[in-house]
Amino acid sequence: MSIFPKRTRRGKTVTIHWNFNTAHLFDQPVYPLVRIGVTDPLGNTSMLMEDHVLTLPSVCDEENSKPGQALHLNKNLPLMVMADYLSGKQTKERLVEILQNIQSGRHYYWHYQLPADAPLGKYTLLSEVISEGQIRLSKTAADDHFFVEELEITEEEGVTIAYNPSPEKLPVKVIDYVPGKRLTPDNIQVFELAAGEKRRLNFNSRYSYITYNEEREMLPLRQGNHVMTFKNAAWLRLDKPGKIYLFHRSDELAYELTPVQQLIWLAADGVRLAEELNALDPDAYDELLAKNIINEQIN
Repeated sequence: MSIFPKRTRRGKTVTIHWNFNTAHLFDQPVYPLVRIGVTDPLGNTSMLMEDHVLTLPSVCDEENSKPGQALHLNKNLPLMVMADYLSGKQTKERLVEILQNIQSGRHYYWHYQLPADAPLGKYTLLSEVISEGQIRLSKTAADDHFFVEELEITEEEGVTIAYNPSPEKLPVKVIDYVPGKRLTPDNIQVFELAAGEKRRLNFNSRYSYITYNEEREMLPLRQGNHVMTFKNAAWLRLDKPGKIYLFHRSDELAYELTPVQQLIWLAADGVRLAEELNALDPDAYDELLAKNIINEQIN
């Protein structure tokens, strides 16, 4: 089995892939009971499938088929399934077996919706194929799990604190970003917060961030709420010597930016704060905002 993503948050959806491998069946059909489910950290199991699946014998002597003869319907297996197996505890031999059995197997997919109040921690997949009193479990059981995680950033006596409320470890990355400069390894800290750990964060830039959840979630580390400025993505840019022209994608609007508007527009990168760009020229800033060329957002 494979899960995408392996780390997620409350209220999100996880996609689960299961391959019912029938490559070893050549002599007779089987009609097993298949049970697929998700067990949360509190021990509650939600069933995704609990039904019998009819499987006819696989085609034998495939090497003796006629040239160009199709024996299977095409299986559109995502490459991410391969990446998932490679990133886990499976051997290369196991990967070869997976690749060889792609066409003969049946691939099932489910979407598991996590509630907004889902418990944090490790979720385990249940996979049982029951036939003639015997239960076959997943060959990838060691990797059949995912994590639901959250990160809280607080301030205590003027110090920024990262708190992991989960009963599992939480990988995080702190980025000391300086606008206009490239990131180097010296700007990066990657570490794990233990279950329930609170840790003081050390960072050097007012534009430092902390990211988690496989880097999908990014939080600013500056204290308090601030307004940042970003470009409206609907405007096309045309550069001429010393000039910048903007054309709207959906209508005939076009603008030539003044020199100070160029500075503001180029700096509106979603990182810099509105107060910083507004200080360059309040009138020019307000005009760009009024024309919906730049936008603001609190973060």
